[in-house]
Amino acid sequence: MIIGPASTSGLQRSGGVSFAWDVDPSLAEVLFGPGPRDPDALPLEQWQKEGVLELVKTGRHRTVYRLELPDDPSGASLYIKRYRAADWKARWRRLARGATSRREYRGMVAVADLGVPTAQVVAIGGPLWPGHDRDSWLVTVGVPESRPLDELLSDNDPAIGPALRREVVSQVAEILARLHDGGIWHGDLHAGNFLVQSWDGERPRVVLIDLHPLSRYRPTTARRLKGLARLASAFGSSVTPSERWVFLQKYMEASAAVAFDEVTRREWAATWRPMFCRRRERMWRRMDRHWARGNRRLLIADSAEATCRGLVFLGQRQLEHLRDRLAAVPPPDGTGVPLATGRGAVMTSMLRFDRAANGGSARDAWELGHALWRRGLPVARPWLYVETPRHGVLVVPVPDQAVPLAEWPDHESVERELGILRDRIVRSGVSIDDLGSDQVLVDPENPDRPLLLLPTWTGKPVRTASPKVGPRAAMWLAAVSLAVAGCLSNTRNVAEPPVRHSVQAERFTLLSDVPLKKDHWLIDDLERLERHIVSGLSLPEPSREVVVHVFASRREYESFLASSYPQLPSRRAYFVGTPRRLAVYTFWGDRIQEDLRHEFTHGILHSSLKRVPLWLDEGLAEYFEVVGPKPGGVNTEYSDRLAAAVANGWQPDLERLEQLEHVADMQRVDYEQAWAWVHFLLHGHPRGPEVLRRYLGNLAERPYAGLLGPRIEESIPDADRLLLAYVRKLPTLGHPMVVTPAVGSSAAVSAP
Repeated sequence: MIIGPASTSGLQRSGGVSFAWDVDPSLAEVLFGPGPRDPDALPLEQWQKEGVLELVKTGRHRTVYRLELPDDPSGASLYIKRYRAADWKARWRRLARGATSRREYRGMVAVADLGVPTAQVVAIGGPLWPGHDRDSWLVTVGVPESRPLDELLSDNDPAIGPALRREVVSQVAEILARLHDGGIWHGDLHAGNFLVQSWDGERPRVVLIDLHPLSRYRPTTARRLKGLARLASAFGSSVTPSERWVFLQKYMEASAAVAFDEVTRREWAATWRPMFCRRRERMWRRMDRHWARGNRRLLIADSAEATCRGLVFLGQRQLEHLRDRLAAVPPPDGTGVPLATGRGAVMTSMLRFDRAANGGSARDAWELGHALWRRGLPVARPWLYVETPRHGVLVVPVPDQAVPLAEWPDHESVERELGILRDRIVRSGVSIDDLGSDQVLVDPENPDRPLLLLPTWTGKPVRTASPKVGPRAAMWLAAVSLAVAGCLSNTRNVAEPPVRHSVQAERFTLLSDVPLKKDHWLIDDLERLERHIVSGLSLPEPSREVVVHVFASRREYESFLASSYPQLPSRRAYFVGTPRRLAVYTFWGDRIQEDLRHEFTHGILHSSLKRVPLWLDEGLAEYFEVVGPKPGGVNTEYSDRLAAAVANGWQPDLERLEQLEHVADMQRVDYEQAWAWVHFLLHGHPRGPEVLRRYLGNLAERPYAGLLGPRIEESIPDADRLLLAYVRKLPTLGHPMVVTPAVGSSAAVSAP
């Protein structure tokens, strides 16, 4: 049943018998100016030209504008809703029921009579009676100092503590209890229907908005539980399980018609839990379909060169700017970029994807991330993605303090939470077959949710006939137990991994579980890289072939490493060098190009030279892994950190680098310094290339040619000072480069 009529006291009516406006006298001239009022009286085009009218959202049946009042010292805004009928069903409903705006206003009056805070209405325009097929209008005053409830609860802002969250959830429960006690049910109630006003040092205030459609029913226990389950499931990942129980208990306590004793609480809890789970599953399926079609929370910014999606609060203009920038020059993986959100800039992290024949993509990760978020799982919710035929970029907000699980020193402290999280993922219908330790982050500052997911695995079951793949649980424990390290030495012969496809290039063989043609862009890239390495460093022709093994999934790759190289830490790629064999192992993932370039560089160096010092081996691999049309691209992540280190007084120490013999002794700054020395020698000084090439030429003739440091000092006096000056001039994250960079995260294993 529709809520009955209500008066428009305080508003002055003008218009005809069928269509009329009811307007607050103090705003009549602001809205209409002098003269009569009619359906087309709101000067929308004029306000748009003046820059005071902004389109908030639009759909088939409703458009919402925000009108700024420049002459109002309070800085208040007006929200204008225009209700339309886009199909015959909607037209029939408004002919039978009357103007939507007047029905919503009557609902707002009824809700306010129950003591529920709601927005102030200042104008209503539309037919006075059913039987008229006309658009209708509703104008309300914006709620100052407020944020949407779903936005507030999903925010990672540390200022929003548990006490504030529980206070807000409790107020929502009180509002719902008042509505139900009054026999009022909202037909589309969700977290976005609530605004939260907050001031420093004061209690927050929750305001209910968007009161359409409302109906009256007798408040039975079954209807109450159904309404509670519906709203609780609509909160999605915004609230924790404990907060949902607070919501249920506060509702029962606030209701004047529900007994609040121990027996009733147990009965309600036992009944409400399965209702909530069923409702949540139905909501997930509905939201998945809705999300796939597109909705008002989603912006589409496709171009001829790229596909692009983003969350609506980023704004169309910012999204299009990012689309063009990221499509042209994709940044290194992990690059931090501030994005405007309407509440200031928020630092986000960028994840790189390279398109694969059967691998994942930025869009797949976007869809998986939002599916996990809708199911209430702790995931870094994607904010936008950009994808071209060659690469893709996904942007996610990640807490600064979060670290990959593989780098977390105390695995036992999160073992229980890890098991619970895995079970929750499986119960939500998402596969964890290829979920690795890189996709799980540990947030030490969030004891309630210490684990955070990166949606960069496929989420689909992996089928494989390989006998080397162990049980899923064993794979997971093996992956978790591995600590992150760099390029380690190993003298063990490795058995051939399972492969199904083979491509023979001029300088290497690629054995893969992924079907690739000989003209595939990845194979072309490795062939060009080999020519760049040999010609750019004046190396002799490689004497041995490098064999590249590409597994179809991370699960197969990690299982092979666990069985064949159990002492190796978990990394995305490895180069294994022995006197008889030069092999690269990796899997088809989102960063395969960078990983292969890094490890393939190790292979070419060890194929051409008698020996390669550890620091120089890693420095050259970091140099050549940077993706671009030719070598020399700047790793802006490294240059940014080095520039910051130089500003804090850091000094290069090549003598220490040359004494390192085991990668376990190399720290991140050592990799960065090794890359900086190689880049400086090849691009920062006119005598640098000759010094490096002559030294490599000596290593091609004999395994021990002394140290490179004294040769640099002899040919380039004061090289340390010149390196510091060179680092200061390199492009950084704040000043992007021209050549596309990439950051590797892989390892090499070599043996005499």
